[in-house]
Amino acid sequence: MRAFVLRILTEGPMHGYGIMRKLKEITGFTPSPGHMYLLLRRLEREGLIEVEAVSSSGRRMKIYRISDKGREFLKSRGDLLELTEACVRRFKRAKEVGLHKLYMVLQDVFASLDSLSDEDLHYLKEAVKDFARRVKDIVGG
Repeated sequence: MRAFVLRILTEGPMHGYGIMRKLKEITGFTPSPGHMYLLLRRLEREGLIEVEAVSSSGRRMKIYRISDKGREFLKSRGDLLELTEACVRRFKRAKEVGLHKLYMVLQDVFASLDSLSDEDLHYLKEAVKDFARRVKDIVGG
Protein backbone atom coordinates (compact mmCIF):
# COMPACT_ATOMS: atom_id res chain seq x y z
CA MET A 1 0.00 0.00 0.00
CA ARG A 2 2.90 2.35 0.75
CA ALA A 3 4.28 1.94 -2.75
CA PHE A 4 0.79 2.30 -4.23
CA VAL A 5 0.26 5.64 -2.50
CA LEU A 6 3.75 6.88 -3.37
CA ARG A 7 3.18 5.83 -6.97
CA ILE A 8 -0.09 7.80 -7.05
CA LEU A 9 1.64 10.88 -5.65
CA THR A 10 4.22 10.77 -8.47
CA GLU A 11 1.32 12.05 -10.63
CA GLY A 12 1.08 15.20 -8.51
CA PRO A 13 -0.01 16.52 -5.10
CA MET A 14 -3.38 15.38 -3.73
CA HIS A 15 -5.49 15.57 -0.62
CA GLY A 16 -6.33 12.38 1.28
CA TYR A 17 -9.73 11.85 -0.29
CA GLY A 18 -8.21 12.41 -3.72
CA ILE A 19 -5.74 9.61 -3.02
CA MET A 20 -8.60 7.39 -1.85
CA ARG A 21 -10.59 8.19 -5.03
CA LYS A 22 -7.56 7.36 -7.17
CA LEU A 23 -7.10 4.05 -5.32
CA LYS A 24 -10.76 3.24 -5.96
CA GLU A 25 -10.36 4.20 -9.61
CA ILE A 26 -7.37 1.88 -9.94
CA THR A 27 -8.48 -1.03 -7.78
CA GLY A 28 -12.25 -0.79 -7.42
CA PHE A 29 -11.81 -0.71 -3.64
CA THR A 30 -11.77 2.25 -1.27
CA PRO A 31 -9.64 2.00 1.86
CA SER A 32 -11.19 3.30 5.05
CA PRO A 33 -10.34 6.91 5.88
CA GLY A 34 -8.83 5.71 9.17
CA HIS A 35 -6.48 3.34 7.40
CA MET A 36 -5.58 5.91 4.76
CA TYR A 37 -4.74 8.67 7.21
CA LEU A 38 -2.68 6.33 9.42
CA LEU A 39 -0.69 5.36 6.34
CA LEU A 40 -0.23 9.00 5.28
CA ARG A 41 1.00 9.94 8.77
CA ARG A 42 3.45 7.02 8.66
CA LEU A 43 4.74 8.07 5.22
CA GLU A 44 5.16 11.62 6.53
CA ARG A 45 7.06 10.43 9.64
CA GLU A 46 9.35 8.41 7.38
CA GLY A 47 9.97 11.50 5.24
CA LEU A 48 8.56 9.83 2.12
CA ILE A 49 5.86 12.47 1.66
CA GLU A 50 5.49 16.14 2.51
CA VAL A 51 2.31 17.70 3.83
CA GLU A 52 1.04 21.23 3.35
CA ALA A 53 -2.03 22.62 5.11
CA VAL A 54 -4.12 24.82 2.80
CA SER A 55 -7.46 26.57 2.98
CA SER A 56 -10.05 26.12 0.27
CA SER A 57 -13.54 27.65 0.47
CA GLY A 58 -13.06 28.24 4.18
CA ARG A 59 -12.03 24.63 4.80
CA ARG A 60 -8.60 23.56 5.88
CA MET A 61 -7.17 20.49 4.22
CA LYS A 62 -3.85 18.77 3.88
CA ILE A 63 -2.19 18.34 0.52
CA TYR A 64 0.24 15.45 0.21
CA ARG A 65 3.16 15.29 -2.22
CA ILE A 66 5.91 12.77 -2.68
CA SER A 67 9.23 13.98 -1.29
CA ASP A 68 12.65 13.56 -2.84
CA LYS A 69 13.23 10.81 -0.29
CA GLY A 70 9.98 9.15 -1.42
CA ARG A 71 11.05 9.30 -5.07
CA GLU A 72 14.42 7.83 -4.08
CA PHE A 73 12.60 5.14 -2.10
CA LEU A 74 10.66 4.11 -5.22
CA LYS A 75 13.70 4.41 -7.46
CA SER A 76 15.95 2.36 -5.18
CA ARG A 77 13.33 -0.35 -4.99
CA GLY A 78 12.81 -0.91 -8.67
CA ASP A 79 11.46 -4.38 -7.96
CA LEU A 80 8.85 -2.93 -5.61
CA LEU A 81 7.87 -0.25 -8.13
CA GLU A 82 7.71 -2.85 -10.90
CA LEU A 83 5.51 -5.04 -8.73
CA THR A 84 3.33 -2.03 -7.88
CA GLU A 85 2.99 -1.13 -11.55
CA ALA A 86 2.04 -4.73 -12.34
CA CYS A 87 -0.56 -4.64 -9.55
CA VAL A 88 -1.97 -1.36 -10.87
CA ARG A 89 -2.31 -2.91 -14.34
CA ARG A 90 -3.91 -6.06 -12.95
CA PHE A 91 -6.33 -4.14 -10.73
CA LYS A 92 -7.39 -2.05 -13.72
CA ARG A 93 -7.96 -5.19 -15.79
CA ALA A 94 -9.77 -6.85 -12.89
CA LYS A 95 -12.04 -3.82 -12.56
CA GLU A 96 -12.73 -3.87 -16.32
CA VAL A 97 -14.07 -7.43 -16.04
CA GLY A 98 -15.98 -6.69 -12.83
CA LEU A 99 -13.93 -8.65 -10.29
CA HIS A 100 -14.54 -5.94 -7.70
CA LYS A 101 -18.26 -6.85 -7.92
CA LEU A 102 -17.37 -10.46 -7.20
CA TYR A 103 -15.60 -9.35 -4.03
CA MET A 104 -18.72 -7.51 -2.89
CA VAL A 105 -20.90 -10.55 -3.61
CA LEU A 106 -18.51 -12.76 -1.63
CA GLN A 107 -18.78 -10.39 1.32
CA ASP A 108 -22.59 -10.69 1.16
CA VAL A 109 -22.41 -14.48 0.88
CA PHE A 110 -20.04 -14.77 3.83
CA ALA A 111 -22.22 -12.49 5.97
CA SER A 112 -25.35 -14.52 5.22
CA LEU A 113 -23.95 -18.07 5.57
CA ASP A 114 -25.45 -18.62 9.02
CA SER A 115 -28.95 -17.67 7.86
CA LEU A 116 -29.10 -19.79 4.69
CA SER A 117 -31.27 -22.89 4.63
CA ASP A 118 -29.80 -26.27 3.77
CA GLU A 119 -31.45 -25.99 0.36
CA ASP A 120 -29.93 -22.54 -0.23
CA LEU A 121 -26.53 -23.85 0.86
CA HIS A 122 -26.85 -26.70 -1.64
CA TYR A 123 -27.67 -24.26 -4.47
CA LEU A 124 -24.84 -21.98 -3.39
CA LYS A 125 -22.39 -24.90 -3.38
CA GLU A 126 -23.50 -25.89 -6.90
CA ALA A 127 -23.23 -22.29 -8.12
CA VAL A 128 -19.70 -21.98 -6.71
CA LYS A 129 -18.65 -25.28 -8.33
CA ASP A 130 -20.11 -24.17 -11.68
CA PHE A 131 -18.50 -20.73 -11.43
CA ALA A 132 -15.11 -22.20 -10.52
CA ARG A 133 -15.28 -24.67 -13.42
CA ARG A 134 -16.24 -21.96 -15.92
CA VAL A 135 -13.48 -19.62 -14.74
CA LYS A 136 -10.87 -22.41 -14.90
CA ASP A 137 -11.99 -23.11 -18.47
CA ILE A 138 -11.40 -19.46 -19.37
CA VAL A 139 -8.03 -19.01 -17.67
CA GLY A 140 -6.77 -22.48 -18.50
CA GLY A 141 -6.41 -23.72 -14.93
